[in-house]
Amino acid sequence: AMKLGRPVPPNIGTVSELYTFGAPGTAVDPLYDATQPDGCIKGVRTYTKGVRFAVGAGTMMKVTDPVAWICNMVNLTHGRMESYEALQANDNHNHFTACGKGSMKPKPDGFFWITGHLVYPKIMSWHNQALPGGASNGVAPNDLSLHLRRLQVAQTDEEKVAKTTLMAHFTFMNYKETPMIGADAGSWGWRLVGRACAATDVGPFQGVLGLSLKASSQMQEVTKTYANSCKDHTILYQHNSTLECALVFEGSDDLYDWFANLDFATGPFCGLGMVHKGFRAKVLRMVGGIDFNQVIRPRMRHCSSVTVAGHSLGGAQAEVFTACANRMLRKHEEGYNDYRIVHWSKGAPRLLKDFHADQVPGGVYLKNK
Repeated sequence: AMKLGRPVPPNIGTVSELYTFGAPGTAVDPLYDATQPDGCIKGVRTYTKGVRFAVGAGTMMKVTDPVAWICNMVNLTHGRMESYEALQANDNHNHFTACGKGSMKPKPDGFFWITGHLVYPKIMSWHNQALPGGASNGVAPNDLSLHLRRLQVAQTDEEKVAKTTLMAHFTFMNYKETPMIGADAGSWGWRLVGRACAATDVGPFQGVLGLSLKASSQMQEVTKTYANSCKDHTILYQHNSTLECALVFEGSDDLYDWFANLDFATGPFCGLGMVHKGFRAKVLRMVGGIDFNQVIRPRMRHCSSVTVAGHSLGGAQAEVFTACANRMLRKHEEGYNDYRIVHWSKGAPRLLKDFHADQVPGGVYLKNK
């Protein structure tokens, strides 16, 4: 049963906001935030919308990012949160759909506008610059601590679009090499403080914290460095002055494989009901992997708050991770074994070292892709 408005103990980490881009539906019942009285996850789910010529119909038709609707065809729904339709053609149109209203949007159009899945940073920066305060921000403001300064005040559309724009940029940076990510973060007033690979089937990284779960993303151990065969990453960013963090899940380059072998099987997860099994497995492989536990989790305790973001299948992981983290389950409760792997402890916020300047515990230097 949904227990909402759970008080958050000071030593338990929770997700303050979630930003997803072109994420597929995740669960049979909309995932929710158990820390909020209304169950609404704070943040924004964004999908693109454009107009294309449909040959079959001989006319122009409205099309949306297909990844955002593909799971809706089998009645997997998006989480309980505000959604944003980012129009390609009209950057003055900023249409937010309230939490609880858009869980089955966008509707399937059958067009498979794949380009729409790949243009989030560009479209968001157009929308951001079209807003009154947007142009002076460059692409987005550096200081995104609005939720710290005005916890109870609703964000204006401008602020929401600005933060959404930055998170779109961060999610797409996850596809780049680590040094480039680190250099880019500084120009926004943030820093790269961690990057991790998911667990694998073979070698010392196999399995997930002793669970008999198979991992399918490839990773090689080469003299204590991860070679470029590491497929799924997470990044941890930290803001230089507010000390808030952004945990970003990668969309993974196996999107086309996923389209080719659409498997909509569901299974129980974290006491949230039935969740897409593939996304559940991806989350557990990431947060249960040795890399995440050495590099990311110990650093998360020093974040003043944690925003989670992801593009594509990474957005689905981000949503599943957020809903589970904010359940704050106890040992006797259903789903506790999943929560145990997802959860992190909260400590005193402090500025973390740049990722490449740091050593992992035990003095082994891990150089990630």
